[in-house]
Amino acid sequence: QFLRSLVRILRRRDYSVIGYDSPEKVLEAIPIHNPAMVFIDVLMPGMNGLDLATELREAYGDRIPFVLLTAKGGDTEISEGYKSGARYYITKPCEPDRVLNIADYLVGNLGPGERELLESKL
Repeated sequence: QFLRSLVRILRRRDYSVIGYDSPEKVLEAIPIHNPAMVFIDVLMPGMNGLDLATELREAYGDRIPFVLLTAKGGDTEISEGYKSGARYYITKPCEPDRVLNIADYLVGNLGPGERELLESKL
């Protein structure tokens, strides 16, 4: 349900989005689609999102920014998320504007003033 909502929200902002429900599909699709950024749900079936994030960081370095989404908001979980290389860590439920602001900041076509304003909100 959350994946469908996330895809819909980003498409309304005119982002080209593909949603995958498994980490394995994400790993297969990245070299094909060359995404500008990736949102990762930490609680995914099979490989968890933190492991996927670590694999992405090892394979692509900083070339593909990723954002972790999870219901876990404890200090330990957040610290682990950032250690995996996430640019942002969003706890669910979250406001759609937060997701859009992060997407716009990381990959949007923004001028310096717009980028600075968004950075102050994040």
